Amino acid sequence: MAHLEALHRDEKISLYRLLEPETTDNGVEEYIFSTPETREICNRPELVGMDFPLGMRRAKARLFQLSPLKQLIGEGSPLNCCVLHFLRGGLNFQLREALHEAYGFSRQYCAYMTSQRYQRGKRWKIKQDQYRKIDYKAGSTVLIGDCIATGSTMENGLEVLYNHASETEASVKNLVIFTIGCRQAREIMEKFHQRFSDRFEYNRTMVFYIEGRFKLASEDMNLTIALPGTDLLRAPAVLAPEYEKTIYDRLHIPLERCAIYDLGAKSFTYREHVDEVIEYWEQLKNSGLTLEQAYHQRWPETDYQELDQLYQSRRKVWPFIERSEVEQLYQLYLDRWQKLGDQADSQAALVEQADKRITIMKKLLNE
Repeated sequence: MAHLEALHRDEKISLYRLLEPETTDNGVEEYIFSTPETREICNRPELVGMDFPLGMRRAKARLFQLSPLKQLIGEGSPLNCCVLHFLRGGLNFQLREALHEAYGFSRQYCAYMTSQRYQRGKRWKIKQDQYRKIDYKAGSTVLIGDCIATGSTMENGLEVLYNHASETEASVKNLVIFTIGCRQAREIMEKFHQRFSDRFEYNRTMVFYIEGRFKLASEDMNLTIALPGTDLLRAPAVLAPEYEKTIYDRLHIPLERCAIYDLGAKSFTYREHVDEVIEYWEQLKNSGLTLEQAYHQRWPETDYQELDQLYQSRRKVWPFIERSEVEQLYQLYLDRWQKLGDQADSQAALVEQADKRITIMKKLLNE
């Protein structure tokens, strides 16, 4: 069973090592980090435009100040560092800007590659990846930010990077991935860790998940509304405790279709993003579900029935957690359902919540 090891916890940032007994020797290091900015990014679809990437930059700048990244990157030369961008969503991770904010780097290499995912049958493919500008110093650490669902963009991009490194004899020493993503990220990186290790004097592969390692929606899940192969779900998942607590900040959070909508649209064509969110809430409004039914499809709360049950369950994932933190979480759960009362078992309550969300999102179209 996956569990977290606490490396750093304070109000500005928490960092955890994600460990699974059966994968301790796979060569891929997995981490989860949580910040106020990234929690807002995952919880507020109305956060669009520049507010989105600026929040990402602040979060990454703090992460770069912590071990192990400070030792791996910050204490070296910026010329040994390359940020590879998959256009356009990768620009939102603000890695180049965060490196400057954290370490004062201004001469690191930057590489770019277009990538557009599309579905053919049940498989996801990549098109429009002809533009590639890849340059870095041999023996570099390559950093990549990408939202990883099926992982087709990441897999295609790493294949291009591997071929470039092989053909030009420009070896890669470390790969560092930052993602809002799922288990597929690890599976892809395991494969490329082995390939890079076999070909070069290769060192480390690190994956940093933002707020949690989410679950990818699939056709066999009991979800009335979902995009299989696209939606990243909050349950079942491995979440940072700080993030799970914020799920009880606002009622819409566990009802949203996914933990993050289209990254590129959210920042660069926000009206497209807003229309997508509105369309989802319109569908949910007309689904015939009660609020409780819609809520528990995406956030089941199966471990929340009793405090001791919740404590024992969370201790397995968060062995460092104090009982007082779990008590706070449990109280948030009780307060939510006490406030909702009997109205939760009605379609009208879901319609009311949907109308609120639609109104908020439509205001963005008129600003």
